[in-house]
Amino acid sequence: MKRLISRIIVPVALVCVSICAAPVQAQTAKPVTAKAATPSAEVVLANTLKQSEGQKKSAMVIFHASWCGWCHKLDDALKSKTLKPIMDKYFITTHLTVLESKEKKSDENVGADTLMKKWGGEQSGLPFYTFLDAKGKKIADSNAMPKNQNIGYPGAPEEIEAFMGILKRAAPAMTTEDAVIISEYLTQNAPKASSPAH
Repeated sequence: MKRLISRIIVPVALVCVSICAAPVQAQTAKPVTAKAATPSAEVVLANTLKQSEGQKKSAMVIFHASWCGWCHKLDDALKSKTLKPIMDKYFITTHLTVLESKEKKSDENVGADTLMKKWGGEQSGLPFYTFLDAKGKKIADSNAMPKNQNIGYPGAPEEIEAFMGILKRAAPAMTTEDAVIISEYLTQNAPKASSPAH
C-alpha cells in the first residue's frame, strides 16, 4: 500500500511543481527585441523603382528628418483624405531620412545624403523631394522656385504654383480636376504665419 501511495504521490507532486514553476519562469523571462536595422537608401530606392515600374507611375522621393516640422506638415498633407487618393493614383511615394541629430543618426538611410547631393538637394534644406521615372532618371525636383530655391512645404501661392508645375511634369496624365483639388487643398491649408516653408 505504501508503495502504491508513493507511486501516485511522487509523480503528482512533480507535475504540480512543474506547473507552478512555469508561470514564474514565464514572468521572469523578458523577450529580447532588437531594433530592425534602417534599410540603406539603395534598398529603399530599388524597392520604390520596382513598384514604380510595375504600376507605371513616377516615384516621389522625399528627403526628411524627424526634427523637421515642415517635413511632417508635408506628410500630413500628402496622407490627408483629400490628397492621398490622388497622389497614390500617380506616384509611388517614399522617404529617405537624412541630416538627423546625433542621437538619431542610426535612423538615417545610409547613402541617402549621397542621393540628395546627386539630385541637387545638398544645399536645399528639408523637405527636399525629387521625382523619378521607373528607371531612376530624375524628372523634376523641389528646387523649382526662382534662383533654384527649394519649395519645401508648398504653402505660399508661388510655392503652390511651382509645386503644381513639377507635379504636372512628373505625372503628365494628371487630370485638371485632380490638379485643382491638390492646389485648392494646399491653398486652404496654407500656414497662417509668413515664415519660410522649409
